[in-house]
Amino acid sequence: MKKYLLIVAGITLLASCQKVVTVDLKNAGAQIVIEGEINNQPPPYTIKVSKSVGFYDDNTFNGVSGATVIVSDNNTVVDTLQMTASGIYQTTKITGTPGHTYNMKVVNEGVTYTAQSIMPFEVTFDSIKLLPRPGFGGQKPTFQLIPVYTDPANATNFYRFTIYKNGQQVQNTFIDDDEFSNGKTNDVPLFTDVDFKPGDFIQLNMLCIDYNVYEYFFSLQQNTSSAGGGPNSAAATPANPVSNISNKALGYFSANTKATKTIMIR
Repeated sequence: MKKYLLIVAGITLLASCQKVVTVDLKNAGAQIVIEGEINNQPPPYTIKVSKSVGFYDDNTFNGVSGATVIVSDNNTVVDTLQMTASGIYQTTKITGTPGHTYNMKVVNEGVTYTAQSIMPFEVTFDSIKLLPRPGFGGQKPTFQLIPVYTDPANATNFYRFTIYKNGQQVQNTFIDDDEFSNGKTNDVPLFTDVDFKPGDFIQLNMLCIDYNVYEYFFSLQQNTSSAGGGPNSAAATPANPVSNISNKALGYFSANTKATKTIMIR
């Protein structure tokens, strides 16, 4: 099974893969960044619209006000989002349903950006299994997390996982596909250098995502792996991840299912 580790440091992270646009770290102008998610949890849902900041600038959220943001589904529900804060737009009437197709349109400064995402059917998230990791130098053992689920054999599936430790998000994002695990029960841990110890309260989210969203995070992973000192890092050129949003916008639009499990490590 392939397990990919992403280190997500913020909206302006860059990534490399096929069909990418090289970015000049010193001179690149601000680009629009759109990040949105529709899921199978109760609404409302949020679309964030911002402008990228320079590579050496503070990594702050540069929200865009006054954009028109519309989300629709294949059941003809059209929802014009309301801005609740600078760059933050929320739905008012659409509800996420597995199997439905969702379209997003953002209009800002006369430019229209569109994206489409199909919400996969949910894969049951059974539990969290703890895998002991021996301590060294007299330190106590720690644990790795294994999300326990059985991949459906009759479909191609893509997954994303996020972890919260004691209420704080672990700054790693994990993606997986079922190329080598189709129809099998997962027994592979989410590899991270973060220690999970007795007394820690863990929240693990499992998202079933479509291929285009998977490709976005995979391309992001490819770049961060190169930039992190991999074998090709010396020749790697930072570039934008493969977005499913038109007109060269940065970011992604995802219709996904979301299931959550929690555990207190004892």
